[in-house]
Amino acid sequence: MCNFGGITCILKSIRRYTNLQRKLEGLSFSAVFLSMLGKKEDRLDKEKEEFLAAELRYEESLESIKELQKEIKEIDNKLINFTVESRTT
Repeated sequence: MCNFGGITCILKSIRRYTNLQRKLEGLSFSAVFLSMLGKKEDRLDKEKEEFLAAELRYEESLESIKELQKEIKEIDNKLINFTVESRTT
């Protein structure tokens, strides 16, 4: 599991799941072997589910970053206004 600031970790997860999905959908040894065992579809479904979860975490992280940037900008503006008011009084 990724900690805060783990967007890099989330992106790595997305890349990993995408690569695994390509392998499972293609004619790789793993895909052929899992197909023969009848587990290819289960594995592919699991990988898609994990990919979607990582993608959702990424989107949520981006939204959090945008909100934090907005808050920082608001605080900066308040600080600037406070500094200007302090100089004029």
